[in-house]
Amino acid sequence: MVAPPGITAEQKKTLSEAIEKMAKSDAWKEILKQKGWDDAYLGGDAFADFLKKEIVRVTDVLKSVGLVKS
Repeated sequence: MVAPPGITAEQKKTLSEAIEKMAKSDAWKEILKQKGWDDAYLGGDAFADFLKKEIVRVTDVLKSVGLVKS
């Protein structure tokens, strides 16, 4: 889920709650099962932490292969 910059805290909360409700629903769990998908949902702060770690990890890899300069 993406949203434009500048959404209000209330809009962000509403979107986050809607996505979390969907991700925890029985219907979504059934779709995951049917498609053979893993549930990798991370919401809120957990997702923000994941992104921060991934940015560092990917940047380090790109630097190590010379695609990004220090």
